[in-house]
Amino acid sequence: MGQCACFGGAEQERRAEADRAESQEARAKAAEAAQRSSESRFRLPGIIGSSIVLVVRTG
Repeated sequence: MGQCACFGGAEQERRAEADRAESQEARAKAAEAAQRSSESRFRLPGIIGSSIVLVVRTG
């Protein structure tokens, strides 16, 4: 049987808010992990923090 919305509505709202907070936290953690993964893929060993110089010969 269904429940009247006036009974337990506060509990349902509390659960919904907790679910939203957990979802937001999970998305933030996933974004941080994706950022770290992306950064580690494009990191060049041995030249981190140094300049890269391109020499072009002409003629």
